Amino acid sequence: MVEPSVVHISGLRVTSLESTVVALAAGSGFSAGVLALDDALRRGMTDLGKVSELVQMTRSAAARTRVSAVLDFARGDAESPGESLSRVQMMVMGFPAPELQRVFTDPRGVIGRVDFYWPQARLIGEFDGLVKYSKPEFLNGRTPSEVVVEEKRREDRLRALGLRVVRWTWEDLRNPALLRDLLASAGLVAGRPVMPGRVLRAQG
Repeated sequence: MVEPSVVHISGLRVTSLESTVVALAAGSGFSAGVLALDDALRRGMTDLGKVSELVQMTRSAAARTRVSAVLDFARGDAESPGESLSRVQMMVMGFPAPELQRVFTDPRGVIGRVDFYWPQARLIGEFDGLVKYSKPEFLNGRTPSEVVVEEKRREDRLRALGLRVVRWTWEDLRNPALLRDLLASAGLVAGRPVMPGRVLRAQG
């Protein structure tokens, strides 16, 4: 592995964010690396170029391959760990890559932004982390019941456009077979499963 770069935070010596991401991707697996890098990119804490510089300095060829796969797959527009893990599982199961954060409108105006969209299937996917129904920063003064009603109205408007909507939660991600069955029953066709180590070959 590359020697970690060190930064000082509150008087403590810690590895830099980029070094931490590289270490996770190299040693803790593809999913851990994607979750960490997706979040760092979304928050604007780093960019792919900075992480790529460290990848080139990594001594082990196997580690470089693992980290490069994460670097190639990571996206800053995945808005939560649940969305990031969903993307990983979709890829592993062979489902086509979705568009992220697509905005939909109707004659009344903007309906909203959705987590995942597959235009070829006219299918919308939404990961429900449930925090939007409980945490004050997501409720914005509304009650959980009001949020549920707003979500239903939003979904009704999407369906009126001829779109299908499928939702899943952390429980479905903990048992990938549940997510696979949900997407398949909604009409999404899976191809050949892709192992994380073959991401670069599959996308290249």
